Amino acid sequence: MITASLIHNSFIFFFGLTLAIKIYLLILNIRHIKSNYEVVPSDFADKITLEEHHKAQKYTIAKNKFNMVTIVLHAAILLVWLETDLLQNLFYSTASWFSDSVWQGVSFLMSFMLIGAIIAIPETLYSNFVLEEKYGFNKMTAAIFVKDFLKQILLTLIIGVPFIYLTLKILYSLGNN
Repeated sequence: MITASLIHNSFIFFFGLTLAIKIYLLILNIRHIKSNYEVVPSDFADKITLEEHHKAQKYTIAKNKFNMVTIVLHAAILLVWLETDLLQNLFYSTASWFSDSVWQGVSFLMSFMLIGAIIAIPETLYSNFVLEEKYGFNKMTAAIFVKDFLKQILLTLIIGVPFIYLTLKILYSLGNN
């Protein structure tokens, strides 16, 4: 018999398996890069120097290590949302803003996305201003970062709100038939 406990435990198992596979693939990639450190691939031999190739390899290794950390952090954040009352509390808080169930759903999803974007700021700052800067790939300034973040929020509102509204409206209308 399928129980809530079985579904929960299956989710946790497959979630953990997915994390392990993602991290394992990043480790394999790092090993492959290190085993081919002194060789520029033949397709690029006439286009880049060994020194440029080393720089790209070092960057890729650092990026993969950072990705391992972010995968674990994202998993922890997701588990906190799912295993605590935070998601439910967010829904009840945002649902109180509107009496219409479609707008309740829109406000909940948009709030959830905004919180996610805010939580991701430190990761993005580190990636752009520490990791990419270290290898000379960063062309972004703090002003551009802030403008891009605000544009992202604005576009999410302009595109996301109507899309989520229409999607929920359709889903709710199907539920009544």
